[in-house]
Amino acid sequence: MLKLITIMEGNMILKNLRGIIIKNGQLVVMERWKDDNHFFVFPGGHLEKNETPEDCIKREILEEFGIIIEPVRLLYTYCYNENEYQGFFLCKWTKGKIHKTDADEYNSQHDFNGKYSPTTIPLDNIDEYTLFPECVVTQLKKDLQEFGLPLDRETISIKINEA
Repeated sequence: MLKLITIMEGNMILKNLRGIIIKNGQLVVMERWKDDNHFFVFPGGHLEKNETPEDCIKREILEEFGIIIEPVRLLYTYCYNENEYQGFFLCKWTKGKIHKTDADEYNSQHDFNGKYSPTTIPLDNIDEYTLFPECVVTQLKKDLQEFGLPLDRETISIKINEA
């Protein structure tokens, strides 16, 4: 059973958690190649049974990137389907160096999902990369301009048709 968490005025089920990890002007991302597409996504994954959102994001980042992070707080919730939400946590990189691990994403038997590579991109040049979801990227850029780091703002909900 997925954990039910309360955000703002309503309840929502977060099925997927993502990390926003910024260190030394670099944003941690997963570089992807699928079919003929090349793009980047925020790191993270699916919430497991009896797991808190914070534990999920820590586990996913360690499994896929080999780094230890500390979730600071929930920045955004993103409704990508009628009742399906992703949570985006601002995270602090506390230890380790990014590298490919033994996670399923890097296993050649999973090539039907494309290729994966953990990396960073320069925050100042974020517009030069195809980073998804676009509406979260747009909000992150606005927030960085308005608030700077450490993004001291309330949690907000972003809908798929918002920019």
